[in-house]
Amino acid sequence: MKNLGWILLLAGAALMLYSLEYYFDFFHYSDDVWMQKKGFTFRDMFFRKDIDFWLAKKDKVQDSVWSGALYIHIIGSLLPILTGPFQFFYGFRKKYLSLHRTLGKIYVFSILFLGVPTGYYMAFYANGGIFAVIAFLILSTLWLTTTWLAYQKVRQKKIKAHEDWMKRSYAVTFAAVTLRLWTDILPNDFGVAHDETLVLAAWLAWIPNLIIAEILIRLPQIKAFFR
Repeated sequence: MKNLGWILLLAGAALMLYSLEYYFDFFHYSDDVWMQKKGFTFRDMFFRKDIDFWLAKKDKVQDSVWSGALYIHIIGSLLPILTGPFQFFYGFRKKYLSLHRTLGKIYVFSILFLGVPTGYYMAFYANGGIFAVIAFLILSTLWLTTTWLAYQKVRQKKIKAHEDWMKRSYAVTFAAVTLRLWTDILPNDFGVAHDETLVLAAWLAWIPNLIIAEILIRLPQIKAFFR
C-alpha cells in the first residue's frame, strides 16, 4: 500500500493528540483558577496528577529509578511513533534513501535501547495485577522481536521481509497510543469495571494492532483468494 505512510501519519497524529490531551489536559492547565483550586503549579503541567495512573502510583512517583525509567520509556516510545510513519512513505523512501535509513536507525535505537528495556521494567509495576503484567511482558518481547527482525532483514537485503516486519513492529509500537484509547472506550462505551479495564486494555492495546498489520501484509493473498 503506497498510501500506508499517510494513513499512519494522519491516524497517528489524531490519536496521539487525543491521548496526550488526557495526560497533559492542555485546556485545564491554561486555566489559572482551576490550577489554584487543584493546588497545581507549572511543574505539574508535565503530567496530570489527578488521573488513575498517577493516583495508583503515589508510592512510586518519588522513586527516582521508577520515574527515570518512565520518562526514558516515554521517549523510547514517542520517537518511533513519530519516525515510524515516514518509513512507510514509498516516494519518501525512494527519493530520500539516506534520510530513510537515518530515521530507521533512530527508530530501531529508541526501541531496542530505550523503549524495550524500560518496558520490561515498567511491566512489573503495571496496574491490573499479574495478567496485566504478563500482557506487558509479552508486548515488550514482541516489540523487541519484531523490531530486531526488521533490522536483520534489511541488513540481509531482504527488503520485502523487512517491510513486513516493520509493519508488525510499528503495530506493536502503536500500542502506546491504543492503550490509552481502550482505557477510555472500555469503561465509557461498554461499561467495563475499572479493574477489568486495566487488564483488557493491556491485551487489546496490541492484539488488534497486530491483526490489522497481518491483514495488510497478506492483503494480496486475501484479494487473490476472493477473486
